[in-house]
Amino acid sequence: MYSVKVTEIGTAVRALMRERIIILFGPAAPIELRDICVIHDGAPVAGDVIKRGGTIAFGNHAYKIVEVGDAANENFISLGHLTINFSKDAGILPGSIRVGIEEAPEISVGDTIVCL
Repeated sequence: MYSVKVTEIGTAVRALMRERIIILFGPAAPIELRDICVIHDGAPVAGDVIKRGGTIAFGNHAYKIVEVGDAANENFISLGHLTINFSKDAGILPGSIRVGIEEAPEISVGDTIVCL
């Protein structure tokens, strides 16, 4: 289990969520990306924390992970960076995951995000 707390929500995050995308980034997120990211307090960890068939939860909303990009774990464990696609359509970029639900959750500062 890997758990992080949301510390900041960029001004453009809600618009991306309407497109069924959430971009996570750890505390070292570049300034130029902070507007589009959900920033969290996660620290680098060892080992994969995201797996196909696993779960990612935002507060009380849990989603089954149906697809994991080739670079998703590496980016997430080293930078806290992960793009989550809420789509039933197959196909993702290397640093992304896909959950099979087409509705992104509401996210607030202080919420916990957990990968199981």
